[in-house]
Amino acid sequence: MPSVNWEKLFHELDIPIVYAREVLDKYRMMSASQEPGVDLYVQCKRKAMGQALKQLAGRADSDVVFVSVGDSHVEAEAATDLVWCRDQGIHHRIIKLQDEPTIEDLTRQLQELQELLPVVCGVEGDTRFEPPAGKRMVMP
Repeated sequence: MPSVNWEKLFHELDIPIVYAREVLDKYRMMSASQEPGVDLYVQCKRKAMGQALKQLAGRADSDVVFVSVGDSHVEAEAATDLVWCRDQGIHHRIIKLQDEPTIEDLTRQLQELQELLPVVCGVEGDTRFEPPAGKRMVMP
């Protein structure tokens, strides 16, 4: 939807925007890039998600259900790391969409997700949901 001003809409809905590339200082970026087994992109994404979650969860009166929807393994790993490192009654639902989908595939996945999201949010416990490529989204 090219005509939508997303930044304005997010502001009106009080949804924070945090850019992953802007959250790590040079020292942490250098440290992470030199540490074996540490993915710098995951660290940046996790830090950005953490900042947004802090802003949103700070307003919550009860447990928080954190839902991450994306087509990137980096995003899914960052979301999982973020929630596991916190001890604050945060429950997570990681929904990993197909890697590099076509517009048609992404449209289909998002339409299916729209129907499924209320069910996913109501599931007890933490969940990672990754439907097989090309398959219809259904609850596991």
